[in-house]
Formats: sequence, structure tokens, C-alpha cells
Amino acid sequence: MESFPPNVMFRRDLVGPRLAVWNVLLGRLALVQLTQGSDVFRWNLHENGKFSVESMYKALIHSDVPVDNNKNIWKMKVPLKLKNFTWYLRKGVLLTKDNLAKRNWHGGLQCCFCHQDETIKHLFFQCKFARSIWSVIQVASNLYPSRNVANIFSNWLRGIDRKYRMLIRVGAIAVIWSLWLCRNDLVFNGKSSSPLQVIYRCTHLLRLWSFLQRLENRDLFTEVGTRLEQAVRDIFIPHGWQRSLRIGPPSP
Repeated sequence: MESFPPNVMFRRDLVGPRLAVWNVLLGRLALVQLTQGSDVFRWNLHENGKFSVESMYKALIHSDVPVDNNKNIWKMKVPLKLKNFTWYLRKGVLLTKDNLAKRNWHGGLQCCFCHQDETIKHLFFQCKFARSIWSVIQVASNLYPSRNVANIFSNWLRGIDRKYRMLIRVGAIAVIWSLWLCRNDLVFNGKSSSPLQVIYRCTHLLRLWSFLQRLENRDLFTEVGTRLEQAVRDIFIPHGWQRSLRIGPPSP
């Protein structure tokens, strides 16, 4: 380290971003002048060089350090496995076929509901199967469908009362989770589902999760489930769906 550039050898060649980071480090090292003596710790966020919580707090709120954008996920009153599922969903690492292919999976990439390649955005928002479900929800709630996962947690609910936003996000996750379960039923068990069955699975989840909500919001979840079921009856019964058709509960 006494020479410049430092006489350092790497087992692997530095290329791309790693080489750029190394060059930045070399530039910073060039400004360091070493002297004889003992090293000391110094907290550069305070004039006296000593750590304080206040100085750290001020540095954070006045810096570009990103905030935790996942806090809305962990605050949702749903089972823990659904929070984990939503976190994977938002990170974009849910094991849809495109992500499996990145892990050297050699199966087909086609969506099981259509002939397009399966991605998170396609499966839950762009596929004609998913669009038919979101359309029914729009009819029942007058809520315009979300475009993607990021939209659910950003400006999708702009203009809606803050106290309802978290509840609506829980409903959106119920729709996505129901789609995911029906997709897996088809992929692994060869069991196909209709959009109506996805929605009924969703309303079952809403009633189930209502017991996790605050007491004043439980009736709202039940009301939303009832309204969705009425909407699908109004849409599907005229096209031949039988009112007495039994729809089983969702698999765990």
C-alpha cells in the first residue's frame, strides 16, 4: 500500500462495476497520508468527534438514505406467510417461470392461462385471465385496477382516505394470492379454475382475515366479500353459471 497504485493482486480479473468501484477506492486512497502514531476513532458527524444519537438522526433525515418502503407490507394484518409472499412479490423474486429460468430451470416459459411468457407483471396484471378478475373487482368497487406490484404500494390509492388504504391493499393481496394458488393448482395438479372461482377464493380469504383486523373494520371485510360475490353472480349467471355450483375452500 506504500506505492500508487497499490501493489495488489486479485485472483480474478476486475471487470465492469467491480473495476469501477476499485478505481473509486484508489482515488480515495490517494488522498490519505499515513503517519507514525496510534490510530484513534473519530465520529465525523459531530464537531467533538464523539458519537451521539442526535447527530446520527440529523444525518439520516437530511441525507438520501432510502427509507424502508416495505413497512406497508409488515403492517398489513394478514398471516405471516402472506407478508413473506408479498415481500418476495415486491422484490420481484417470486418463482414465476421467468425467475425459474434465471436459476437454470429448463421448462417452458409460457403462462399457464395463455400463450405469453410468464412474469410477475404478466401473471397478476396483464394476462387476460387476471384482467377478467380485476375487471369484476372494478365493477364491484369502482376502483381502477392496479398496473403492477409497485403501483399497489405507491400512487394507486392516491385520493383515497388514508384509513382505507391498508384495507384495500389487503384486498389486493388476497386477489393476487388467490391467483397464485389457482396457478399452482393448474401447474402442479392439473386442476383448472375459472375467474369466478378465483374471486370466491378471494372472498373466503377476506372473511378469514377479517378476524385479524380491528373490530371496527371486520364488518367492512364481510361487506366487501358480499359485494364481490354479488358482482360475479350478476356477471356470470347470465352466461350459464349455475347458482348452485359448489366452490370448495382454498387449499392451505
